[in-house]
Amino acid sequence: MDYITLTLSRREGTEPESIPVTSLYEVLQALPDRRRSQGKRYSLALILCLVVLAKLAGEKTMSGATEWIRHRGAPLAQRFELRRAAMPSQATYSNVLALVDGTRLDELLRAFFVRWEAQSRCADEPSRLQTSGQSK
Repeated sequence: MDYITLTLSRREGTEPESIPVTSLYEVLQALPDRRRSQGKRYSLALILCLVVLAKLAGEKTMSGATEWIRHRGAPLAQRFELRRAAMPSQATYSNVLALVDGTRLDELLRAFFVRWEAQSRCADEPSRLQTSGQSK
C-alpha cells in the first residue's frame, strides 16, 4: 500500500469506512470544517494539505509556505483536480488555521506519518502495519 499526499479515487461500490486511509488528503477530510459555507472556495483538507506540503518542503513561515504553494499553483491544481490554478491567499491560510482543532490535527498527522514510516520500514509485513481494530 503506497502512502501519498494527494487524492486517491474511491472505489465504486465500497463504503468509505472500508477503504484504507492512504492519502494525507483523505486523512485531513476527517477534520470538521467550522467555516461558514458562504464564500468558501477551498476545502479544509486541501488548505491543510497544501500547508503540510510546504512545511515538508522546508518552509518555516506562513508567508514562505504561501509563496511556495503559489509558485507551484498549476501543478498542484492539476494534481488536486482544481478548476483553476489560483491558490489561497496568506489570509485564507491564517484564518483557516485559527479555526482548526489543533489537538485533533496533531493526532491525525502523527498517526498518518507514523503509519507512513512503518510502511517504508516494514514493507508489506502485515503484522507490523496493523493498528488496533484496523487491518490491511
